[in-house]
Amino acid sequence: MNWGDALVAIVVALIAAGAGFIGGYLGSKWNAETELAQWQRDRLLQYCSDLLAAAGEIVDVGRDIQEGKQ
Repeated sequence: MNWGDALVAIVVALIAAGAGFIGGYLGSKWNAETELAQWQRDRLLQYCSDLLAAAGEIVDVGRDIQEGKQ
């Protein structure tokens, strides 16, 4: 094996290692963004659920007041 072949093998190995690190970084970043979006959807769903429950309770209290059931 001559020096040219060894140099080519080293360059290919360095490119492969760099691609692996970049791929890992981008994959991790994409996963983090996906998890953040899911967390935001879950929080919004919980907020809406709480808001609807509170509105239902307010309506019930309003009906009780109208009917004189205080």
